[in-house]
Amino acid sequence: MRSLAERHVHAIATATRRLIAEPLTHCLTILVIALSLAVPSTLYRIISDVAFMAKGQAGPPAITVLLRTTVNQDQVIKLSESLKHHQNIATIDFVSPEQGLKELQQRLGSDDVLAGLDHNPLPPALIVHASSSDPTILLALQKEIAASPLVDQAKLDADWARRLHAMTHLLEEAIFALALIFAAAVVIVVMNTVRLQVTAAREEIEVCKLMGASDAFVRRPFIYFGMLQMLLGGCVAFGMTEAARLGFNTLSTEWLKPYGLSFEVQPFHGAEALIGLLLALVLGWFAASSAVSSFLSRLRPR
Repeated sequence: MRSLAERHVHAIATATRRLIAEPLTHCLTILVIALSLAVPSTLYRIISDVAFMAKGQAGPPAITVLLRTTVNQDQVIKLSESLKHHQNIATIDFVSPEQGLKELQQRLGSDDVLAGLDHNPLPPALIVHASSSDPTILLALQKEIAASPLVDQAKLDADWARRLHAMTHLLEEAIFALALIFAAAVVIVVMNTVRLQVTAAREEIEVCKLMGASDAFVRRPFIYFGMLQMLLGGCVAFGMTEAARLGFNTLSTEWLKPYGLSFEVQPFHGAEALIGLLLALVLGWFAASSAVSSFLSRLRPR
């Protein structure tokens, strides 16, 4: 086990020396990797926070349930209790006819709404707040509630939910596609860099193979070389993302403050940053391993 650990330490030291040998070239490569990782991650963070703010501004999705005028208090309580256990319902608010009349008077700015009427025509109502903003779930929930014999109408203003959900979904798909493109670009860059390193060390590799070195022994330093590039690129990308976030927050404060609004992009959490670095290492391992394996498959002893 100690021998295996020593071989890995030796491979990491060799990869580090190769990285330091040409600092300018490798710094440019790391910068390209960092930009390719920072662009999609920054866009994802901004768009996800904007979508979250938009949902908060629009308010939680709700269904206005107008009950029949013939229902009594016990029936209202029974219906409310049955709906509270629904998996897609977060909360339920009861609005009595008297409360509904007060709200109507406040909106109209008149206390004489019942002029010419001998009774309050407003029915009791339930305001059902859904736990999801998915339009499909909202429409299914609306139909399910409307099917109750105690319900006269179940109204849902789902237009904003459809638009917000469609826009958010479209942006997420676009960022995912962009991330795949940049990931492919990063893999190509690392593969090309490792391929150049392998080609430059061709004679050394051939001597090692003649002396009985295994493919794993030859491959290991170059794999660590690619992973070190990706690790450094990921760290630089994290710094770029933070700089872009702070700059965006400064600009958004200047633009939105005159309108009484505020919005700030939140930083990546520790777990998110760790997952991002792990994904970068996986990409580096894949790119380097592919480049070295391709070279070894074509290598023939002289």
